[in-house]
Amino acid sequence: MNSGKKQNKADGEVMYYDVAAGVSRKGKAKSLASKYSTKETVNLCIRERKGLSYELFFLILAGILLFLVLIEFLGVYRPYLNLEAAEKELANQKAEVQEIKDSIKDMDQVREDYRKYNYENFPRERIDREEVFNLIEDTVFDRGLITNFTLAENTLTLQISGTSLEDLLVIPAEIEENELVESYDMPNTQVKYDEETGKASFSITIHFKDAE
Repeated sequence: MNSGKKQNKADGEVMYYDVAAGVSRKGKAKSLASKYSTKETVNLCIRERKGLSYELFFLILAGILLFLVLIEFLGVYRPYLNLEAAEKELANQKAEVQEIKDSIKDMDQVREDYRKYNYENFPRERIDREEVFNLIEDTVFDRGLITNFTLAENTLTLQISGTSLEDLLVIPAEIEENELVESYDMPNTQVKYDEETGKASFSITIHFKDAE
């Protein structure tokens, strides 16, 4: 009798909700247990993860090193090269400025000389004084002593002493042959000869051609 009760309890009706159909139904408990399976065991099998291969490890390491090298080049070395080039250019510019300063450090003296020997509306026909000096140097300096001279416009008068008789003739001849000379005057009354020393002194006036 007791077993009958147990059987009825096991086979009793139950209310269940069919999720797929969306309806509530009644059914035998035994039939429901056979219809819907239940999981009674657990799968404890764990799949182990594989580690990195040596090839992949070194490839990643090489990539990291390459990245660091690029960062160092772009962030440190390249700006340093640009800075070094800029410093070199600045040094060159300073050297050029110093060279210019050195070239004009005597500008005051140059300006003074320019004012002394040149002025506005300078007569173009006036002979270059440097050419006059060169003529005297070539014809007189080695042959006699200039004791006095006067230079006005294009006319030069010299007082010369201590020349030999030979040089007394050579000096006027070379002066006359010079292409700058228009003519010369050498008065005989101005020629003096010292028999004791064998030296002569004289005066000569040289007329130069216009510079034009």
